[in-house]
Amino acid sequence: MRLSEIALHLAEIDGRDADELHIRLRNPLFKALLEGTPGRSKNSPADYSHDELIRARLLVAAADWGLTTAQLGKMNDALNRLPAPGAHHAPEAKTEAGYIYPDGLHCIIRGARAGSDWVISLRLTRRGGVVNLRAIVSLRENLGADEEAAHMMDLMEGRTYQGTLILPAADLVKPLLDADA
Repeated sequence: MRLSEIALHLAEIDGRDADELHIRLRNPLFKALLEGTPGRSKNSPADYSHDELIRARLLVAAADWGLTTAQLGKMNDALNRLPAPGAHHAPEAKTEAGYIYPDGLHCIIRGARAGSDWVISLRLTRRGGVVNLRAIVSLRENLGADEEAAHMMDLMEGRTYQGTLILPAADLVKPLLDADA
């Protein structure tokens, strides 16, 4: 699927302007957060999987709250790694080398299909004049423990807690799951 198709899907869900979303998705800094397959030539548009439609939905929701591209990059990093410790998630497969666990994005997708309540916690802190963001992908039932661990890290690193934005990740992706077929 192309960026224009992703914009159409997202605009349909939220009743937004598809052209405005397409412009946002085409921004080189935002586009770099999405993983696409390059087109046949250097001028051909990239193709994006359905998973990237879901990633775009989550990133656009966070951007709507005013997160900078750098902060969106930190959130995207959290989507690309394992969820917070203690998040109950099953391995995707077993290989000779061991179990393969899903990254945060795929835990959200699987959890939303199974009815689990996954969230993305965006914890804003300040040290000196710099605002920092720590993104945590977690089941809502583990969120308190994850926040406590993040608070302890902030104290050890000399950061002042500013606030937490909770994105209801499972709720945001549920409307896109039927289109996955």
